[in-house]
Amino acid sequence: MNVSQTLQESLDVSFVRAARGIEEYKLNANGLKILLVENHMSPVVTTMIVYRVGSRNEAVGWTGSTHFLEHMMFKSTDKYDHAKGQGIDDVLKPAGASYNASTSEDRTNYYGTMPKEHLRLSLSIEADRMRNLRLLKEDAASEMTVVRSEFEIGENDPDQLLFKELSALAFREHPYHHPTIGWRSDVEGVPLARLQSFYDTYYWPNNATVMVAGDFASEEALRMIVEEFGNISSSPHPIPQVYTTEPPQEGPRRFVLRKVGEDLPKVIIGFHIPQSSDKDFHAFMVMKDLLSSGNSSRLNQALIEKGISTGIGAHCQEMRDPGLFILWGTVAPGAEAETMEAGILAELRRLAEEPVSQSELNRMKAANRAGTQVLMDDQSNLVQQLCEGEAAVDWKWIVDFDDAYDAVTREDIMRVAAQYFHEDNMTVGQYQPQAPALEEAEDAPPATKGGETSATSQSFAERVSRTTLSNGITLLVMPAAGSGVVAIAGKIRSGQLFSPGRQQLAKVTARMLTNGSSAFSKTQLSERLLEMGTHLSFTAGNFATDFASIMGKGQFDSFVELLADVLVKPTFPQNELDRLVKQKSGSLQSKAGDPATVGSIVLAQSLYKPEDVFYEKSLADQVAELKSLSREEVVAYHKRFITPANTLITVVGDLDAEQVKALFEKHLAGWQGGPTDPIEVKPVALPEKARRIDVPMADKTSVDVYIGVPAPLKRADGDFQAARLASAALGLDTISSRLGAVLREKHGLTYGINCMFSDPSFGQAPWLIHMSVNPVNAEKALALVAEVMDELQKNGITEKELADEAGRAYGLAVVGMANSLGVATTLTSMEFLGVGAQALDSLSNSLRSVTVAEANEAMRKYFRTDLAVTVLSGVQK
Repeated sequence: MNVSQTLQESLDVSFVRAARGIEEYKLNANGLKILLVENHMSPVVTTMIVYRVGSRNEAVGWTGSTHFLEHMMFKSTDKYDHAKGQGIDDVLKPAGASYNASTSEDRTNYYGTMPKEHLRLSLSIEADRMRNLRLLKEDAASEMTVVRSEFEIGENDPDQLLFKELSALAFREHPYHHPTIGWRSDVEGVPLARLQSFYDTYYWPNNATVMVAGDFASEEALRMIVEEFGNISSSPHPIPQVYTTEPPQEGPRRFVLRKVGEDLPKVIIGFHIPQSSDKDFHAFMVMKDLLSSGNSSRLNQALIEKGISTGIGAHCQEMRDPGLFILWGTVAPGAEAETMEAGILAELRRLAEEPVSQSELNRMKAANRAGTQVLMDDQSNLVQQLCEGEAAVDWKWIVDFDDAYDAVTREDIMRVAAQYFHEDNMTVGQYQPQAPALEEAEDAPPATKGGETSATSQSFAERVSRTTLSNGITLLVMPAAGSGVVAIAGKIRSGQLFSPGRQQLAKVTARMLTNGSSAFSKTQLSERLLEMGTHLSFTAGNFATDFASIMGKGQFDSFVELLADVLVKPTFPQNELDRLVKQKSGSLQSKAGDPATVGSIVLAQSLYKPEDVFYEKSLADQVAELKSLSREEVVAYHKRFITPANTLITVVGDLDAEQVKALFEKHLAGWQGGPTDPIEVKPVALPEKARRIDVPMADKTSVDVYIGVPAPLKRADGDFQAARLASAALGLDTISSRLGAVLREKHGLTYGINCMFSDPSFGQAPWLIHMSVNPVNAEKALALVAEVMDELQKNGITEKELADEAGRAYGLAVVGMANSLGVATTLTSMEFLGVGAQALDSLSNSLRSVTVAEANEAMRKYFRTDLAVTVLSGVQK
């Protein structure tokens, strides 16, 4: 215990319990629950407050109130008044905080990660808005349109629609029946008085848990919490509890959704299961992993490998009341939804009728524990997991999760599967798109997770060693002693730039690297990575093929050996190439009904020529290219560009530089290839005049708007930071930047509006503005954007905007390196872009030295909306 008994008594707090470095206290005066998790490896803190109220606490007529109130909690309070320029966003932005909130069925949480010196600010905000929120009519009116926009975006997403309809049909009596965002008429009709009543019912310290993790002293943090929250009384009434229970289902239920769209059919199946606290719950978690964890999973083998599905998953709802076990996926072109449903049900029957092999079960358990080691080593992930534990049971449930998972037996799996996975307990849904027509699509990079790195007073340049290995690999190493984990990130010069006219070649080659090598089949590779508790995937972009992984220190030698085999000796099996082409073709088709995807590709086609790196082919042409790719072409591309001289690798973690270098020389010294390929981007001319393109799409509830021009800006340019800060002031975030302040906060026309340089690595990428609006609001939104841009061009940004954005940019950079994987990927990017680790050491000075004159000059140079192409995608036919 880190807090003395004397201090506890003086603060009137009680120590409750502790486990694995997590300490629980209670503020005696008002019942506030407190969790503290000290971790001094990075100068960052994460705070979160969790209220035990979610959509399950709502009723007919005011569904969506929890979510709407979550939005309103970012409006004015007594202390933080946005009307006076001191709102929550106004003070968190210059602190460089990464902050947000979310609502689920069982809880609402508000969280932020920021440099440690801002801990008091974060606690002050949460304490003030706990009881001092101003629910103003004008704020509710503008935010209503924002929430409606969010609702409409969801209505365009077939997956969201399926999940919503599944819950609505599977639950008839329990409030899990209605969606978290609420039914549309409830959201639009809920009176402000109802929101006030909801706030006054649930937002009290005795219904909340405050969590702090990161670089702080527990005594100091506890004192701050008491000073900020101690004067708030507990609720004057008992917190209402949910007493409704869902009766047993007595027969299968089915539904079909039909919408006009160009995408692929989908299937979803749900089974009622017990709540998270039930003794059988962890058996479902094991079955979820057996069914859907990686390429070797049962559903992948049964459906994706056989060409029945292009993507499939399983999800086990971790709920306070009985929830659902959900399986869903996309039907492959040429396959039938009924075939996919039958395949899913066959795998569930197999779980009930055939004992899982002990080796397969042991692999799941090893993977689960290895994954926990990595997941829990990142303070943001840890706090989020504790939050979900608090919502479902309590935080100790998370701490004990692995032990309960390990206790699941083969017999438990068969018994539980037989008890719950039967027809009378089943709800099935299909999504059937109508009138398909191919358009455009694009791939998105995978998300990554990571562990922490140590904080030190040394500069990055001092801590990072740079070596060129004997075969030409550039290796960066930054030791982080004691972390227990090792992160690795890499970039290989390859990508769309190096295959002009063949947009899919680099992407397919990257994806194929993990589909078989000399030592591993695709399934064996997936199983080995699962056992290590890590992942490995390659993604090709415009200029590089990227990869990043994190694992326990003891796994790193084996991982480098595996990485070497995958990089150097991929086998590119023809059957795997055929399967990947089919999957990617289906994925492209499934995205063709998304207005945002269609709009972005139309914009790229209007700004660039086919030979330019930022040009995007139509969906039909991308599919045609995929089908034309040969194995010989992929092998040749790999041989030409996936070479050691083109490869940059960064390692951050609990190993010293000589150990890392020895491992890479051991496993990769035999890899040979040609010289480093230069990255040269041809200049792109600005459009001669502004123009507008309307893209009709039937049955869409929102329109995506893009406004863009090519920008020659690149990361190494002297005016990069000036341009970056000017763009951030205009539209980095939806809430506090200029565009958001007008279109969302003042007029409530959009859920989100942003502007950005889409890829300022080596120049010529588009600078663009993007928003999603209701079709009836599109013209007004465009007019308001024009007004904001005219004002900016005329008067420029202010000293305060510049200072706020410099503070935010620096803080976000620090937060982004709060774990070892973040450090590894950042160092890799800086080296790849030619600015090196020293750019991180001088980042604060380079940001804060930008003058208003420099920012305005960059703004007028690059933000050429007078010559921009405007695309409206989703306009009604």
